[in-house]
Amino acid sequence: MWLAVCVLAVGAGVVHQWQTGRIGALGDYAYIVDTAWRIAQGEVMYRDFGLPHSPLTFHVQATLIKVFGFSYGLTAWYCTVVNVVYVLLTYRLVRVLVPGWSGVGLCVPLVWLAPHSIYPHPFYDPDACWLILLNLNLLHWVATQRVGAVVAFLGGVTTVLPALAKQNVGYPYVLLVVVGVVWWGWLRERWLGGVGEGEGEGVEVVGLRWFGAGVAAGVVGAVVWLGLTCELGNYWRWVFTSASRRVPDWIVKSAYKSYLMWFVWFCLSALALGWWLWQRERPAIKPFPVISAALVFWFIALIVATQRDYLLWSWSAVLVPGWWGWQQVRSMNPSSRLSITSMALLLGPFIAISLMASFLGHFFINAYHPVVFLWIPIMILTMVVGLWHLPSVLFSSRLMWVLLPWLTVILAFLSFLSQGYINSSYGIWAFFVLMVAYVASPLTGNPRQPLVCWGVAITLTLAAVPYVQRNNRLCYIDQQGKVQTITSGPLCGFTAHGPYLDNFTELLGFVADHIPKAEPVVCIPHEDPFYAVTGRRSPLPMFIFDRTANPFPPERVLEEAERRQVKWVIVKRVLQFGGLAGETKGIPEAFSEKYSRVAQLKGYDILYRSSSAQADSP
Repeated sequence: MWLAVCVLAVGAGVVHQWQTGRIGALGDYAYIVDTAWRIAQGEVMYRDFGLPHSPLTFHVQATLIKVFGFSYGLTAWYCTVVNVVYVLLTYRLVRVLVPGWSGVGLCVPLVWLAPHSIYPHPFYDPDACWLILLNLNLLHWVATQRVGAVVAFLGGVTTVLPALAKQNVGYPYVLLVVVGVVWWGWLRERWLGGVGEGEGEGVEVVGLRWFGAGVAAGVVGAVVWLGLTCELGNYWRWVFTSASRRVPDWIVKSAYKSYLMWFVWFCLSALALGWWLWQRERPAIKPFPVISAALVFWFIALIVATQRDYLLWSWSAVLVPGWWGWQQVRSMNPSSRLSITSMALLLGPFIAISLMASFLGHFFINAYHPVVFLWIPIMILTMVVGLWHLPSVLFSSRLMWVLLPWLTVILAFLSFLSQGYINSSYGIWAFFVLMVAYVASPLTGNPRQPLVCWGVAITLTLAAVPYVQRNNRLCYIDQQGKVQTITSGPLCGFTAHGPYLDNFTELLGFVADHIPKAEPVVCIPHEDPFYAVTGRRSPLPMFIFDRTANPFPPERVLEEAERRQVKWVIVKRVLQFGGLAGETKGIPEAFSEKYSRVAQLKGYDILYRSSSAQADSP
């Protein structure tokens, strides 16, 4: 089985390499690598320049740049390795919940839904998730095996790493792990007086205690490191205070509305009813009146709520064959009817999603692709199943089986608050797989469990392939026009649609010929990896001028440029991410009032102001 999982992991890496040859997001890539370049040159985050994000992703890329030098190929291979490790770590946790080939099946969709299969560049969401997976594997190892005190301690130290990668997910994760370790390492044994009956091998308490000591040491070490480098006040100001003030209202509204969508409750009712029927052990039960009423209700609700004909037809494509199959099972015995009905209800939403994605995918041209609509139903179902089993697991020795459902749901919910319900899902599909595994775990021993797991895997994969192939997650960038690929230099291999790479190449040539390397240059809105490619240093205490990363008004940005004697300003006119024009409104205009345009390239305006002119300004 491990060989099969290794094949899946390599497959996820291959998909990422394929993806890098199809598309690239200049603004996102520049944000990571230019920040890392700045750190590699000796500047300190939060002290010398501000960013409203945790530091780890940027420091990892800065370390790679220091060791190997900057190149696009380096960051691409880093993402490939993350994809491979992501699948392997997820499988190890899935096996805690479901056995054998069922676990292998649930990892199949991750070939396409691993973070960098969807999104090809380094980013903090994938980094935070795979670090959580790593730490959970270490926690499970320490809790179930006798390991040395040093190993357990070092495993605990890694608990703080997700917090340094993404604050709104990592810090709650540290708190949840602390609660789990304290309960199983100290309190549970006192309350229970030892391992309860039927608990099996129990928890390795000594190892957990050393793990907990490692968590404490990791937290202290992180605080000391931040205090010695950037100072804790600066860190708090940028990562918490400044970031929380600039969370757009639409994110909160999107998260709220996403839980009220009719589709969510449509899928949830099918999944919950199917799971409940599977738990019934009495074959004499007659679920047909309940199922019939539910089908009628769902169909009426679909007709009333659906505003687009293609959704109605896609669901009809499921319901009509479903009705025919219903007629076929009526002649079966009650036990078989119950099993078939429960399986149909459990797999029905996944089948419907795969049909919508495969045959009607051309209607879904933005991030709201059918495959992401399954998140909330699975999250709520996981919570329901967790509450169902809560009385029996309160004193269980199976730490991970108790911890995983709550941890994955809470962290997924918090992740959605950073970019909205849809946009934050690309980095955490491992949590989705773990939630499905937990829902299926009570079915262990039932011969139909592999059918359910593989049914979910196949249908989810069929929905994921067009989602990745059409790059729905990257719908915010221009995907029209001819595909261009840079064939030389540090950006060799970078691929994008449209004229943006040719325009950037022209800009690099102009800068090399006309702007001395010693003179500072400001790029607005900083959509290109200008500084890492040219080896220059940004003169301003901020980066890309979107509302998330830049807290300063246009007047303050201009004031900083004048104070630092900036002569040259590059204003990008033709943007790959058109939304930046609105988010940077006022900044190009502010510079145009004080700087003169000396050149106009295909995609850029070159502005200049001499030092004497700046000195004479009031």
